[in-house]
Amino acid sequence: MLSGSSEKFHARFSLLTAEVHAFAAEGVINSSTGLRLNLWHRASQAIEAHPLVGSGVGSWEREFARLERLHGTDPSVDLRANPHQEYLLWGVELGAVGLALLIAILVAAWHDSLSAERNIRRAQQSVIVGIGVAALFNCTLYDGLIGDFFCITLGLLIALGRHTPSALTASPDSR
Repeated sequence: MLSGSSEKFHARFSLLTAEVHAFAAEGVINSSTGLRLNLWHRASQAIEAHPLVGSGVGSWEREFARLERLHGTDPSVDLRANPHQEYLLWGVELGAVGLALLIAILVAAWHDSLSAERNIRRAQQSVIVGIGVAALFNCTLYDGLIGDFFCITLGLLIALGRHTPSALTASPDSR
């Protein structure tokens, strides 16, 4: 429906489709989509090499460069500071353990929100969902200014939820 009603959407979706096919068929990475798919592919390869504890904090660029050399990819490809997906970055650098910790932090923040009054709870849960979704498409917490916004907002909402008079007197079960 979007493709039929918006020429801009249709043009962008057609370009995206062509870039995905070019990456799949010939490994073309000199497009926005091809570059991102290559980054995701290299991240999955790096995770496969060290699945439990990862390659170490800050190891993404080293692992990416190693895999690019190993697979003979075009040397003019710009090294990227991250794989443009937060979960993959944590997986590469910290493995399944680190990824579990990231998810545990989000779950703990969600659990904490349950004791806040309704409006604060909804705001806090919205920020948590925003972090979770944004992390699928970029390294929001690692290098995006929006990550700073999310973290500060989440911290303020947690503090507000703990210091609101109704939160101090009511139990989570009474909500």
